[in-house]
Amino acid sequence: PFIAKERHYPIDFGYQRDYTFNLGLKVPEGYVVKSMPEDRAIALPEKMGILQFQCLNNGESISVLFGLRLKATHFKSELYSAIKEFFKQAVEVQTNSFIVLEKA
Repeated sequence: PFIAKERHYPIDFGYQRDYTFNLGLKVPEGYVVKSMPEDRAIALPEKMGILQFQCLNNGESISVLFGLRLKATHFKSELYSAIKEFFKQAVEVQTNSFIVLEKA
């Protein structure tokens, strides 16, 4: 979402944001989890924003948690590079996280 190399004016999101998505998947009988994405936890300076991604496997089911929280509405332009990386990671975790199953 943020593609400019630098920014010289503040970022205004208008309001705080708090998104949480939970997904539960049952591993089909006769299959095992071959690979899962790595967990990620990223925070903006002063914990003004938090990104969390976690996958848990108990053998029979998989739980996936994605959380993105912005505790502030306004960010100084000096934080642009951190915010840019924060949202880049959020997009990447949503588009490049694969759970691979294989027959047991």
